[in-house]
Amino acid sequence: MGEKGEVDTSSPFVSVKEAVNHFGGGASTSPVAQWRPNVAPFHLRPEEIELMKIEEETVKLEMELFVKERETVKVLRELEVTKQRIDLLNLQLEKKTFDKKLPLALRTREEKFPVLLHYKDATTRNLDRQKSPNSTLIELQQAKVNLNRNTAQILKNKIEDERLSMEKTRERVRLKTTKATILEQDLNKLISELEHKKSSKTDIQAQIKQINSEKDKHREMKEVYKSEISSLIAEIEEAKSRTKTVQVRLLVAQKMKEASNTAEALALSEIKSLTDTLKPGIVTTGVILSPEDHAVLIHKAQEADAISQKKIVAAMKEVEKANESKRQLLERVEEAMADVETSRKALNNALKREAIATKRKVESEEAIRRWRSDHYGNDNHCRKAVHNSSKFKNSVVIPRKDGPGLLDVNGLSLVKSKPVLSFGQILNMKLMGPDERERRVKGKGDAKPKVSLGQILSQSYEAYSPFMIDDGARQSKVPTKRKKLGLVIFTLLLAKQKTKKKEGFGSHGSFSKYKSA
Repeated sequence: MGEKGEVDTSSPFVSVKEAVNHFGGGASTSPVAQWRPNVAPFHLRPEEIELMKIEEETVKLEMELFVKERETVKVLRELEVTKQRIDLLNLQLEKKTFDKKLPLALRTREEKFPVLLHYKDATTRNLDRQKSPNSTLIELQQAKVNLNRNTAQILKNKIEDERLSMEKTRERVRLKTTKATILEQDLNKLISELEHKKSSKTDIQAQIKQINSEKDKHREMKEVYKSEISSLIAEIEEAKSRTKTVQVRLLVAQKMKEASNTAEALALSEIKSLTDTLKPGIVTTGVILSPEDHAVLIHKAQEADAISQKKIVAAMKEVEKANESKRQLLERVEEAMADVETSRKALNNALKREAIATKRKVESEEAIRRWRSDHYGNDNHCRKAVHNSSKFKNSVVIPRKDGPGLLDVNGLSLVKSKPVLSFGQILNMKLMGPDERERRVKGKGDAKPKVSLGQILSQSYEAYSPFMIDDGARQSKVPTKRKKLGLVIFTLLLAKQKTKKKEGFGSHGSFSKYKSA
């Protein structure tokens, strides 16, 4: 006889891990797990967790259905065994009741005729044997059909319930999946906005650094231009002083030439008077000189004229050089001022760009702060973190000052109540001496004190004698006779200043012509 099959009535496995551990396949007990590195826990999304839960529930339901089917088979087997026992008991009971109901006569007849009794027992046994298996089979089939019907109905109801729960779960999963996708889109959008804000912030910081470097460069250029302007102003003052010296020398040379001419005329007149006195009987208008005296006088006059011409030419050259250097200095000053103006404009543009960049930075910080307050609530810690961050040091609101906001490079106000001075006026103020500046400050409407021509000539003669000529040859000191002659000439000039005013004007006009040329 073959071995009987055993039905597993133990509780079903709840999870795959439990089944693996039950059959000895756990990874914790294997020697491979001892040297396997620890893997960081993998974080799943909420919708994936829901799907895993649904799959686990589906596996559980399938296992429960399998267990129910096994239990149903077991119940059917037990029912079949019970039916067999019931049939056996019914047969025994029928036999006992039939034995009790037999009449005594029949029993005696049977005792008399044991063959008949044996035949009857065999017939009855055959009938009972024929009846009981058929009826038992029919009843068993009927019970089996009823049990199958009830079991199928129960399973159908359970399957329907599971299907409804599965539909509800799928609906929930679908809703959660859509919600998760929407949240993921919002999160990606916020992340992109944050990255854009961060990139714009880094760009603004780079622009601010570049503007600061440009501002430092412009300040250095301004300092260089200031030093150049100061050196040019010093050169202009030196050229002006040289020009004044040369002008005075030229004036002295012209006066000396005039004095030599007048001295020659006086000498000629004296010679004429002497000749007139020597020949009283003869009335003549001319002067009679010996050839030697005449040659000496002519030679002296020519020498004086040549010396005065050399001095005039040298003085005119010095004046021309001084004017040329002055013109070059003025051109360089104008170029430096143009460069300063260009650098000032560039610095103003850089300051405007810096203000725009700071404004954009403040706007981005304000947007980030609003986003944080909207998404994380009014958290004091977040606000402290934003205000105390080293990246947002410039986000403090600066109080606005009263007055005009236009400032130049040095921080001075460009809106002034005083009239703006021109560059020529500034140079004149720089070139002006301290005494003249004090006089102008004390009394602007006062007229200049008048100085006579003799005083000018005497001062210039005393200050610049002996003087240098541009050709490098230093003149020797004027001899004493020449000094006396010069004093006599200056005295005569002072005495005849009013009578020779037109000639003086003519000489000044010729000097102005030379100067303009």
